[in-house]
Amino acid sequence: MLKGAPVSAGIGIGKALIVQQDEVVVVRRAVTNQETEKKRFTDAAEQFCDELQIVSEIVSRNIGTEEADIIDVQSAIVQNAELVQEIFEKIENSHVNVEYAVDMVLESYVKAFESLEDELFRARAADVRDVKIRLLRILTGTNKVNLQNIPENSILVAEDIAPSQALVLDHSKISAIVTQMGTRFSHIAIIARALQIPTVVAVENACNTLREGDHLIVDGECGDIYRNPSQEKLIQYHERREEARRFYQILSEYRDKKTYTADEKRIGLSANLAMPQELAGIAENQVDGIGLFRTEYLYMNSHLLPGEQTQFESYRSVLQAMCGKPVVIRTLDAGGDKWISYLGQKREENPFLGQRGIRFCLSHQELFKTQISALLRSSVYGNLKILLPLISTITELRDAKRLIREVKDKLSAKGIPFDDQVPLGIMIETPSAALCADILAREVDFFSLGSNDLTQYTLAVDRNNETVADLYSPLHPSVLRLMKFAVDGAHGAGISVEVCGEIPSEMQLIPLLIGMGVDGFSVSSSSVLQVRQRIAQVDSGFWSDQIARILHLATPAEVKAYIHEKSLHDETVKATAG
Repeated sequence: MLKGAPVSAGIGIGKALIVQQDEVVVVRRAVTNQETEKKRFTDAAEQFCDELQIVSEIVSRNIGTEEADIIDVQSAIVQNAELVQEIFEKIENSHVNVEYAVDMVLESYVKAFESLEDELFRARAADVRDVKIRLLRILTGTNKVNLQNIPENSILVAEDIAPSQALVLDHSKISAIVTQMGTRFSHIAIIARALQIPTVVAVENACNTLREGDHLIVDGECGDIYRNPSQEKLIQYHERREEARRFYQILSEYRDKKTYTADEKRIGLSANLAMPQELAGIAENQVDGIGLFRTEYLYMNSHLLPGEQTQFESYRSVLQAMCGKPVVIRTLDAGGDKWISYLGQKREENPFLGQRGIRFCLSHQELFKTQISALLRSSVYGNLKILLPLISTITELRDAKRLIREVKDKLSAKGIPFDDQVPLGIMIETPSAALCADILAREVDFFSLGSNDLTQYTLAVDRNNETVADLYSPLHPSVLRLMKFAVDGAHGAGISVEVCGEIPSEMQLIPLLIGMGVDGFSVSSSSVLQVRQRIAQVDSGFWSDQIARILHLATPAEVKAYIHEKSLHDETVKATAG
């Protein structure tokens, strides 16, 4: 059995199709006519964009316009003036052929992205690598692999699948995808989720271990891959696939429903958004809005700061796509594990306790004000809410509000329209914010509970450190008490509080959070229907009565056992309702 990282749920059963790319060989040659080499690049870039336009039209028809936006990213890379200038300077100064210049310059961009610690940022190296390989194929005349004409029930096995390839997959013939590289933020993961293709990435030595024609089972739930499985294992997984089909059929009944508890309490249910390409999956599940739109992706598609117009157009597109539903857009959350070299960040010994989130923005005020200006300008196109990350003191909040006021005054002076009443919220991610929630709540319009960071800061446990992973638990009574502090502080000031992060997707915790009084959840789009189903089973009044007892338990294990025991009440309610 092979093991990898599951990024798109489901079970795939079929035969392995090993995807091997023809190697692109780049040889350094000395050239005397630099203008000829520049012209070769210009022609190749034009052909590149023409080909991508065709791909974009196919994707728009077969998948959706949001996924087609990936094409715009690649076209923008090729047309980036700074990149073109770097390639031309390499040709001029080193007197080398265009293939070598393209290879050297774009590979430096790939390495820069891969060096970043944040998974979302590292995934963007695939964009640049894909651009490089496609350009070199055009320049060298090397053929590419066509993934459209493939046998039925194929399981693609590859080192990696380029974004441009992923976007034109004939998904009707693909049972699953297995790659050696990739993360949950890579394009193959995003496209696979959109097409509902079971996918497992980061499978070590997959291409060397598996053979063409091998019978495979790919478990997109846990990341297991079985090669030439026994008849017993095949029967087991066919049954599981049928159970999953029936389960998703049941979940589909919740697609067009509002979210209520069993005792008719309305609970907000929004979706998290990492990139606009994920909008298609969000729209089909009838969420109440976008509860967390992470804007970091804007800063990872270039070695230059995204300009105000670029940001404005991105925010506007999301607001318009949501047709008046609330969209909570978080300002840049740099720092911690999101190190971005070109932003001028310095390496810190303890980055999670250093200049991250709002601290970074307050130290780079022009960068912050540019983003705020783009956000405010976009506010007239939808229902915008602005969210500030990692607020730990009232002083930070007031400093941020002062800068926002300055931006508003500047826009007003120029006669640029914006919504002056855009709600402003803060992430409650630190113990200091939770303990002072009643004070902070008087100066904002809503809270968003960042359960991941709140847990790690409360327990002094790095959630990315495997050696202390067993100490990381959002069920720890100290974390739960701080969450209750935050909820009570928000409600005391008359504002709402929503929970985002991994914790809302853990079904066992939903009744506990509802009992605490949270007003809503923001979860990954793939979790929306299951979370809605679980909420519909919760007796909110019953769980509200359990909170005092739960907060006096001593360990995460005791909390977990208590929740499990009391969940039998919800089963009784469900059975009675049935």
